[in-house]
Formats: sequence, structure tokens, C-alpha cells
Amino acid sequence: MVTGLTLLVIAVLTGVVLIGYVLSQSAPAWWRTIDTDDPALVVAADELEQAVGRQLTLVRPPAERLLPGQGWQSSAWTTFISVDDANAWLNVNLPEWLASDPDMPDWPESIETLQVRFVRDRIDVGVSIRHGREVRYVSASVEPRMGEDGSLWLPATSIHIGRLPLPAGVMLAKADGRLEALIPAELHDKAQTLLRMFRGIEPVPNPVIRLGDGRQVRLLEILPRRQKLIVTCRTELSGASRGDRPE
Repeated sequence: MVTGLTLLVIAVLTGVVLIGYVLSQSAPAWWRTIDTDDPALVVAADELEQAVGRQLTLVRPPAERLLPGQGWQSSAWTTFISVDDANAWLNVNLPEWLASDPDMPDWPESIETLQVRFVRDRIDVGVSIRHGREVRYVSASVEPRMGEDGSLWLPATSIHIGRLPLPAGVMLAKADGRLEALIPAELHDKAQTLLRMFRGIEPVPNPVIRLGDGRQVRLLEILPRRQKLIVTCRTELSGASRGDRPE
């Protein structure tokens, strides 16, 4: 009886280990094949970058109603990014963008692709990493939300190694303790800040993009939906006084 029960327990545990190993080696169910040499992908990445630039710098009419003491600002405006265009930019233009920034590390050779997926109220973010002949997939689910003070929160609700789900809090805490071994020393502070954001400890405090003409674009809302990221913003003057207008 005891021997039979022991064998049954071992069989179950072995099955769990094998399933976990297989799942950890498998791509997430939502993962797509991306050919970074595909000319259509290059075109899509460039067109997205140009479209975002046009939206950010567009001269917009002022809001119809401004409260006393408010500087110039536009009404809220909305645009969206498709998941295909986002993935094209991440894999084609992001490496070039990192290479042009002296404060950022070179694109790691072990990283094959980055991918995102937009579903209702959630963004799935994943990376495929090659070690010799093996490819591992690491992904996280983030649920963006805006605070009442205008801050952007990006808590991670789950982490997967392949298709194997792992507790987000435990994994992020372990990653925080291994930063020195994982990334260059000059990026420790930035990485710790990002981890605190994923752990829901602190937000992106001032989600604005500053333009070169004295204006800035403030993020008001970010809504992941079916294969789209719907973004609502407002254009305003940086430190504007009442009655100012953009040139």
C-alpha cells in the first residue's frame, strides 16, 4: 500500500516536472513569427514612427473652456496603435534607437524578438532569448491605469517562462536582488525604478513627452483593447502662463 502510494506520488510529481519543463520551453500561445528582414516590417515600423511624430507635433486648436489660471492647452485627442505596427517598431526601429542613445546599452545579441499583445485592459509583453540552440520565452502581463493625480501605473499581474505561469511578486523580487549580475552597473537605478513600477510600488510620475517648441503632450488615458492600444492625450504649453498660445 505504502509502496503503491509512493510510486503514485512520484509519478504525479514527475508528470508535473515534465509538464513544467515542456511549458517553459514553449512560446506563449499568442506568440507570432516575426521576420525582421521582411521589407514590409521595415515600412510598417517607419510609418508608425512618422505617424506618431505627426500626432505629437500637430498644431491643435485650444480647448473651448479653460479654468481661470490655466495655461494654454488643447482639448483631449485620441489616437491608436495596432499590435502589428507596435511589433514592427519594437523589432526594427527600437534597436536603432537604443544604438543612437549613448546612455543606453547595445541591443543584446541573445534577444531574438520582442512582442506585445493588446487585450482588454492588459498588455502582454514578451521577449525570446536564445541560449545556444535553445530559445526561451519570458513574458509579463501589465495592466496600465491612470491615477487621480495624472500618474501612470504599470503593475505586472503575471509572469510566464514559456507557457509556465509564475507569481509576479516573487519573480520581480528575485530579479531586483539579481540586478548586479543581470545588467550593467550604469543601468541599475533605471532598472530598479522599472521593477518598482512593475511591482506596483511607484508610478510613472509625470507621463509627458516634451516637444522642441515649448509644448508638451500629456498622457491622459491608455486603453488596451482588441489588438489596439487606444491612447488619449492633451497638448499643452510647458510652464505656460494664462493666455499664452503656441506659435
